[in-house]
Amino acid sequence: MIEVSIRIGLWQEGEGVSVPYPAAFVGLPSAETSEDGEDILAVLEVHLEALDEGDPDALHEFILKWERYALSYCLPFEVCEDFEAVEERWQVKG
Repeated sequence: MIEVSIRIGLWQEGEGVSVPYPAAFVGLPSAETSEDGEDILAVLEVHLEALDEGDPDALHEFILKWERYALSYCLPFEVCEDFEAVEERWQVKG
């Protein structure tokens, strides 16, 4: 059985995109999916505001929404090192 996970990370692709956006990804482990050992990630949702201009409350709610989704389906959940929890609130490291 392939273990799927939900991950919060950064997305920076597309024409004219120069700053990263917080995004939720579904991840498939590398052993099951790719020959080069890299995990395969598919974008589930991109946050509407760029990382350098985002509303901290909106970012916190975005991360909590995906954490709740992962918990409701018993999926592993992780947040990349660009974000940190301070006093039980998710925010951009800085």
